[in-house]
Amino acid sequence: MSKTDLFEQAERALLAAEGVSAEPHMVDLARPGGAVRVLIAGEGPPVLLVPGTMTGGAVFAGLVGRLPNFRCVMIDRPGVGLSPQLVPPPTELPEQERVADDLVVDVMDGLGIDRAHLVPTSLGGWTAFRSVAAHPDRFDRVAALGFQVGARITDAPWSMRAPAAPAWALPRRMRVPRRVVRATLKGAGMRSAIANGRFSDELLDYVVALFGHTETFRNESLYQPRPIGVSGPVDAVTHPPELLARVTVPVHLFWGTDDVFAGEESAREFADHLPDAEVQMVAGAGHAPWLDEPELAAEAVRRHLLG
Repeated sequence: MSKTDLFEQAERALLAAEGVSAEPHMVDLARPGGAVRVLIAGEGPPVLLVPGTMTGGAVFAGLVGRLPNFRCVMIDRPGVGLSPQLVPPPTELPEQERVADDLVVDVMDGLGIDRAHLVPTSLGGWTAFRSVAAHPDRFDRVAALGFQVGARITDAPWSMRAPAAPAWALPRRMRVPRRVVRATLKGAGMRSAIANGRFSDELLDYVVALFGHTETFRNESLYQPRPIGVSGPVDAVTHPPELLARVTVPVHLFWGTDDVFAGEESAREFADHLPDAEVQMVAGAGHAPWLDEPELAAEAVRRHLLG
């Protein structure tokens, strides 16, 4: 069995465990060229889900399974999962910003979607909010889950302050034992989700497969903005107020009180820069609050997207 087959097997197992029937599609990108792979599930108003770093679209499987009346498009960002990396890849922040400004809209154009809702998390929020600021007429509402890269980081975990590795030092794939992946996820803000059993075995196997059977780890290490450096947060990655002022659609922030990157102070500061935003703090939830509180998250997303 090929590495692609092994990854798809883990992905299918995760989707099945959450009762999600999804079809993979490769979508051509008009502006940067290349393509991205998406998973599409359900029928109804389109919702594009944009995952964080080192995770693909299927990380939202549990949420998608609770949104039966929407057409959910789970995006694997360029270089993630089975999405090929852009050629040439964006290595500097200005190039990464240009890709982020148009990525979501290019996916929509490739699927023939005129307008859509957005559900981003973590690094996916950096792309999503730049996309809405650049193309406000293409989006209806944003339900943002957890800390969004672009907000002010108040606590940078030491495990994420490692210096950037040179390209030659990074293997194409990382065969990492499950226990190491589990420990890494705890340090990255999933501790409560793992402790309370919300981070399922199928989800853990999916992340292990991302590292071991695709080039996700290498691509994410080299070609995505680094919001945390050796000395702490990188201010250049924070969204300026003038960019957030252009996000004129209604935004709901579903944010964990125990997020390792920032808590309520940062959430409300971020919301204050948005023209139409509300904050829902989730007690005891970490960096992936839809895993900690799946029913509460699904209810919040449904309520907000339906207006």
